[in-house]
Amino acid sequence: MKKKSFQIISLFLVALFVGDKCFAASSGGGLYTVISNLTNIIFSFVGGLALLAILIGGITWMTAGGDTRQIDVAKAIIKAAVMGLIVSLAAAAIVNQVSDLGK
Repeated sequence: MKKKSFQIISLFLVALFVGDKCFAASSGGGLYTVISNLTNIIFSFVGGLALLAILIGGITWMTAGGDTRQIDVAKAIIKAAVMGLIVSLAAAAIVNQVSDLGK
């Protein structure tokens, strides 16, 4: 029950803060503006998550105290965050190229 209410509150907050940017087509921007704004919001969120994962990996590494398993876990976290960031940047470049074709 708590998980469900947390999801509903999270969805409400996201809609509250980014809803006006997502649905900017009513101001005359059209579908291109909506897609552009949605991709900007999504990639900003992904970048923030990658930064958070890198910070968690760094903190895990610093607090490992020489434990090789913890260091390996920290390296894996950082590696996954960097790879995810690279994939999201590539996706952003692809989306921008495709959306420029539709102009």
